[in-house]
Amino acid sequence: GIVPGSFGDTFITKLNPSGSTLVYSTYLGGSAGDGGSGIEVDSGDNAYISGTTNSSDFPINDAFQSSLNGFLSDAFITKLNNTGSALIFSTYLGGSGEDKGQDIAIDSTGNSYLTGITTSLDFPTVNPLQPTFGGDINDAFVVKLNALGSILEFSSYLGGNGQDEGTGVAADSLEGDIYVTGLTRSIDFPLANPLQTFIGNGDAFIAKINPITLAEQTNVVINNVEDLVTAEIINQGQGVSLTAKLENAIVQLEQGNTSAAIGQLQSFIRQVMGLVSGGILSQSEGQELIDAAESIIDQLNN
Repeated sequence: GIVPGSFGDTFITKLNPSGSTLVYSTYLGGSAGDGGSGIEVDSGDNAYISGTTNSSDFPINDAFQSSLNGFLSDAFITKLNNTGSALIFSTYLGGSGEDKGQDIAIDSTGNSYLTGITTSLDFPTVNPLQPTFGGDINDAFVVKLNALGSILEFSSYLGGNGQDEGTGVAADSLEGDIYVTGLTRSIDFPLANPLQTFIGNGDAFIAKINPITLAEQTNVVINNVEDLVTAEIINQGQGVSLTAKLENAIVQLEQGNTSAAIGQLQSFIRQVMGLVSGGILSQSEGQELIDAAESIIDQLNN
């Protein structure tokens, strides 16, 4: 197992089907306080664990966020192999405030989904439904992490002017939707097609979110390039070259190679700038493509 800390650790235990024997059982934590709050298991018997850590030396491997952000707590997401003997990936997730992972879900391709509580004004967001902290003490958050644990595909605050927390999450592998439930004390909690408006001092909420991933955003740019070819603003060869860079960026995203994906997007931007300076694309046509690619890069650098 992993060496325990002195303020409480997460544990992960697997029992045989009859519950009579430990298949494996291990600590998971650093030298400060750590607590697990959710667990899922995939078809290969790998375990995905969510929780909260105060440890600056929490076990990390192939992480999206490799260090504790600030002096309070961060959420964590850890994938443990099917024998409980090695970390496949393990990452912190949080800003400079207090962040707690409350529940985790996975989809059929190994992406993981987390919800919880944040007090951080700088919680990492990617293509957010709600880009800024809603107010009061804490908001809920909703996150989608890629199958390698290295890229945030989607991350958003969810809350209003009161206290909000996410307590449960589920994923629809077929449609890509995320379902979140929790508690809100906000009279302006974000609503869409609501069954009920705010009634009491604290209400439960359920939200269905359809996030747009970075790969999907890149596909939108590909469609824009193809439209320019169809309109004969750029020729077929120029379109193929631009599209190839974007398709390569998607491949790198799927493989978790952030820096390589950024490199492909930067190469795309340079080619677009060349087409603008050569008078082939207008300033507005080129800037639209550049802005879209730069937005994806900014999210990858978040």
